[in-house]
Amino acid sequence: MIYILVCSVNLNSAIDNCYSTVTVEGAGGSGGLVGGSSSGSSVSSSYCTGSVTDSGGDSGGFLGLNNSSTVSNCYCRGSVTRTGGDYQFGGFCGNAVSGTIEYCYSTGSVASAGTSKGFAGDGGSTSFTSNFWDSEASNQTRATGATARTTEPPAMARSRTML
Repeated sequence: MIYILVCSVNLNSAIDNCYSTVTVEGAGGSGGLVGGSSSGSSVSSSYCTGSVTDSGGDSGGFLGLNNSSTVSNCYCRGSVTRTGGDYQFGGFCGNAVSGTIEYCYSTGSVASAGTSKGFAGDGGSTSFTSNFWDSEASNQTRATGATARTTEPPAMARSRTML
């Protein structure tokens, strides 16, 4: 296991089996593990537990901006707080412009109004598969790309313990 916080994942690069426990403060495009990811990149079997506070937008608990990359089997347990800005915020991903997010979840609080949501703030043309967010812990009643739950499904708990 590698302890890491990534600012961006560039073209055709990969992050696998990583985690972050840091607190992130930013002014746009912030994430608990990855700020932004781009075409052909992938993030898998990774997680974060630290909080994200952002005064800009396109910020999420795990990933700030997803642009044509694949994110799979990842989770976020940290909180997301918006202190300004009017762009997308989400418990897992702030702005999922395109790409794939699958088998991921978020269980942290999302402290903000407006365009903030429990899982992804916006979905663009992203393909979402089997994701969930804790609607009770997040204090959010809506999300893009995920199903609301209040407890961790057994399959997700098993995958988390394998990290």
